[in-house]
Amino acid sequence: MIGRSEVFEYRSYYKQVIDLDIGTVVKELLPGRITDESGSTIFVDCPHHTSVSHRSLHVWTDKQGWYCHGCGVGGDVLQLVEFIQSGQVTKDQFGKMPESHRNARDWLADKLGLPHLGQLGLNLEEIKKLEQVRALTLRAWECLTETAKFYHQKLLANDKALNWLIEKYAFDKKVTEDFLIGYADNTGLVKHLTDAGFTLRELTASGAFRPDAQIDEIVHPIFEGRIIFPYLSKGRVVFLIARKTPWTPDNQYEAGKYKKLPVHDAKQRPWVAEGIDNGSLFNEDILTSRPNYVIITEGITDCISLICRGFPAISPVTVNIRGNDWERIIPKLRGVKQVILCQDNEISEAGWKGALRSAARLAKEQITCRVAQLPLGREQESARQQLQQHNIHPGIDPKELKAIQELKSLKEWKEIEGWLEAAKIDVCSYFVSGKSAADFQTVIDSALLPVEFAIQSIPEEIKDTERTGLLNDVLSEIGHQPKLEQERLLKVLQKKTGEGLTTLRAGMKEAVEKANFQQRENIRNQVERNLGTPVFQRGIRSFYLVDNAIVEQYVRDSPDGPLVSSQEIANFHIRITEEEINDDGEIHEDSPAAMHKILSGEIISKEWKKPFRIEAQEWGSNARLAARISEQAGAQAMFSTQDTDTVRLVSSVVSGIPKQRVVYPIFGVHPKAGFVSPSLSINQGKIIPTPETGAIVNVGGDYAKAQRLDLVSATENEIKEIIRHLLTDYLDLQPRELTLPILAHTFLGPLLFGLNLVGEFPPYILFLVGSSGQGKTETAKLAQSIWGDFQVKEHLASWGSTPEINRQEAARCRGVLWVIDDFKRQKIGQAQWGNAIRVLLDYADLQARKRATPGSKVITAYPMKCMLLVTGEDIPAAETALLARSLIVNFEGQTPSASCAGFPFRKTTLISRF
Repeated sequence: MIGRSEVFEYRSYYKQVIDLDIGTVVKELLPGRITDESGSTIFVDCPHHTSVSHRSLHVWTDKQGWYCHGCGVGGDVLQLVEFIQSGQVTKDQFGKMPESHRNARDWLADKLGLPHLGQLGLNLEEIKKLEQVRALTLRAWECLTETAKFYHQKLLANDKALNWLIEKYAFDKKVTEDFLIGYADNTGLVKHLTDAGFTLRELTASGAFRPDAQIDEIVHPIFEGRIIFPYLSKGRVVFLIARKTPWTPDNQYEAGKYKKLPVHDAKQRPWVAEGIDNGSLFNEDILTSRPNYVIITEGITDCISLICRGFPAISPVTVNIRGNDWERIIPKLRGVKQVILCQDNEISEAGWKGALRSAARLAKEQITCRVAQLPLGREQESARQQLQQHNIHPGIDPKELKAIQELKSLKEWKEIEGWLEAAKIDVCSYFVSGKSAADFQTVIDSALLPVEFAIQSIPEEIKDTERTGLLNDVLSEIGHQPKLEQERLLKVLQKKTGEGLTTLRAGMKEAVEKANFQQRENIRNQVERNLGTPVFQRGIRSFYLVDNAIVEQYVRDSPDGPLVSSQEIANFHIRITEEEINDDGEIHEDSPAAMHKILSGEIISKEWKKPFRIEAQEWGSNARLAARISEQAGAQAMFSTQDTDTVRLVSSVVSGIPKQRVVYPIFGVHPKAGFVSPSLSINQGKIIPTPETGAIVNVGGDYAKAQRLDLVSATENEIKEIIRHLLTDYLDLQPRELTLPILAHTFLGPLLFGLNLVGEFPPYILFLVGSSGQGKTETAKLAQSIWGDFQVKEHLASWGSTPEINRQEAARCRGVLWVIDDFKRQKIGQAQWGNAIRVLLDYADLQARKRATPGSKVITAYPMKCMLLVTGEDIPAAETALLARSLIVNFEGQTPSASCAGFPFRKTTLISRF
């Protein structure tokens, strides 16, 4: 079973759901319709159309995909279950998935013992997000599939590229068709894909294209002049890797021999779909069908060479399998009877060293493993003899090779590089040399246990000191094998080294004792390692900070003494330095949290730091915390979601009690703090700079208009001049029957809301009505400027915004004058008219609309506790309840007073200083 903390992104759920063997599924759902089975293909009589052959639905267990030639549809195991159950396949679907998709997903989850997606505690939006990511990923895969088909046709039409591929890898045309190998000739590619119905967004989501930096209508292919090898999985292409050719452009971006498809990166490549990643081994689907054995090769062409000759093979397309890939494929490898490692045989011996590392990991997981070594041909032997003349021998250290290079001329080193390449043999070149599948079968039949391989790898000529060390390592390994194997392996070692069996037995005993002693010493040193005081302990587990990483140490007793295992839980920890309390001054009777809290600090690793910010309620949720860490630190933060609880506990202890900072998310009257603004606070008659109170006023970046509101302390003379200015200039700006009501409305806010008199004197709406050009907006704007700097018309709220946004903006400014400009039915629109009337009625009644959260908890929105002034050409004439709560001032036909001639309409400096 998996928990919510492990499915905060789609990979953790959908990838597990579609990992059920498709052969098992079709045999369970359509047992009576299976008409034939040949190799890895199951032929089925499709239940949704009449078929003459009764075998038109093909299911491939090696590719874990399917296709019905009669219905023209196919896909992965999830789509197969949906097809069988409902007759349809969900494709090109965005938003909420249909019921048929969800039913199929739940059926697979039941088979795997997973909870249904709807049972993980996710809300509807989170589930919708997972489904949207799945939908975009499917579309991206379809785009990659069509791109691979296009490139394949380009390869078949390009004789030079095709012949180069055949000559280099001995792939015939059938191999290119089976594996959809192509050539990156991009002529006509974008048009082909758009004609096929793909959008430019879907092209970039595939990763095979990048958007133009300046023009949205242009995308650029990632590959050019390379051989394209698609990763086929579950009936489609999920990834691409491209091999350099003589026709690849010669520039710094194309220098590498192989070039992989770019993957999703939230910062560097956000346009790539989240499902495009390099998290699959080539041909990994074959493990789902549990073959008797599987061969792991180093290169993709090696893997293809084996598959097309009937050998089950996978490839990480590198020397070593990555740590994260091991975690995923080890459970699948446990279903395979034997794993055979067959790496490149090269002078550096990097291949077999990588094989031994892989073998050690498999042995640790108790998975049977053997190592196969490709035999050298005449060409390789000759090249190695040439290299020995330059003191380049098998297993040479890279530093030694670099030192030799520095002593050679450019011409000499070019010649050496040619011999180094000639001295290497891999699976593909093995077959190119003329070897057959039967020859390779002999190679894997003679594959050795890792310890046998280590014996065979002991060089014939080696220094005595190095020989002793190698023998001790091999003897120690033999001593840890089962008793029956020890004698056989000692005889193999005797044949290799010429040492007597008695000497080797004594050496094995000594080597084992020495190894056991060293192990005990290592354990003792590990126990005594000065990690400092544990951050906290849970039973026999202790948690430490080591180079800012969280390390878990697990201690248990054994007959040989204490056994200690350590593992890094996360390569970082979080240090919370500040607790930001958003105190709105309201009492939320229907919410358990009276104040909104935000935690901020840093995500700290050994090499980097990232700012961190999270809501206090999200800090307590494993899923939310894990998602927030990934959002703010990206791929640099390495941890497992199942350890999120430990990350939080360690980080909480390390952080201690953070500094508290009070934030007032409003401008105006606060029930406890008085009248507050970003610069000044007025409380009990005292004017105090807000920073000196230890708090800040932040009305939020989402409220650009309210954010400009502020107060500046004025001198006594300035106040007298402002009062004179208001009583003369402003009052005479328009006839006083217009300006007096506005000025009264402007200063009522602090009295009604500051002294809490709204119960006795409910606020009213002041409507300034008149046609365009009568001065309504300018007069209202200057009045509002008393509470802040509103210098241009765009700083006023407008009915061009939705009524709910206007409500939210007004709720941020308490006890002040708030103007909403341009009220007219045509501008508001029929759809929003009712909402606008409700907002105005709620204001007059001091109410706010309630909303329900996904957890069935009701939260009340903030009411508008300010003096509301509305300008416009219309009034809500039919709304009698609203008119009863309004004062209407008619600007129609009025002319400004002659005494205000020359008065600046656009702003008044003195008022903006108040």
